[in-house]
Amino acid sequence: MSEADSSQDLAILRRFEPVLRYTRGERFFPMDVERYITQCSLWLQPANGPAELLVPQGELTVEKMVQPREAPFGSVYFLKFIEPLDLGELAKQSINEAVTSIRQALQTGLQDFGDRFRAGRGRLARVGYGSRLVDALFSLTLMLRGRVPGDTALAAGIVYRAMQKQNERYCYYGRVVRDNGWVILQYWYLYPFNNWRSGFFGVNDHEADWEMLCIYCSEKEDTDGAALPEDCLTPEWVAYASHDFSGDDLRRRWDDPEVEKLIDT
Repeated sequence: MSEADSSQDLAILRRFEPVLRYTRGERFFPMDVERYITQCSLWLQPANGPAELLVPQGELTVEKMVQPREAPFGSVYFLKFIEPLDLGELAKQSINEAVTSIRQALQTGLQDFGDRFRAGRGRLARVGYGSRLVDALFSLTLMLRGRVPGDTALAAGIVYRAMQKQNERYCYYGRVVRDNGWVILQYWYLYPFNNWRSGFFGVNDHEADWEMLCIYCSEKEDTDGAALPEDCLTPEWVAYASHDFSGDDLRRRWDDPEVEKLIDT
């Protein structure tokens, strides 16, 4: 792709870029791949046998990660972002977070204190019987391994906050695809950790999570040569990646009243 084409695609992505909204209590936000990889260690998991550390945390780069390596058939390479906290560390950090939250509430007033600390619906009221069973089995495996629910999420939160304190940065990755008469704008977001279980009553917590949405555009036929590339497009559809929905629940027409827009198209 030429430098001019790349510049045009960037202008298009910026014109239609989504505005993300987060619920109260969100701990992790989109970050750049390079910083995530630098924080990780690289491991090799053979088909039979224990995992082997290849590159320790702090020494890994994108270049090192993609270097060709020989491994037995069936082996899997994986990254590890953090190590779970032990019970002592978990208790210490939990107390520190509670004290910090109370101090912030007192500084901003009792009304804010009420907003931060209020009883919500219980976990069992939020999910079905199948999810309850999976959650119970997951908790049991943690106890058998000497761990408690939320330890990994708390450890990831500590590491992520330290990274942001050193260099606060948020980003997404964009791509423009032209296919079958459509101009498709892809927006990719890398989250260092997904605390779906411990933070939002889901089934599990896990490291690294890619989220994505697409905007499908058609090209206007009545534009003159002086028009900017981003002005030659008409958004038609917006579609979202999701585990729990399909079909019409994953997409909306651009003129759907539920699709809020900050620009006129």
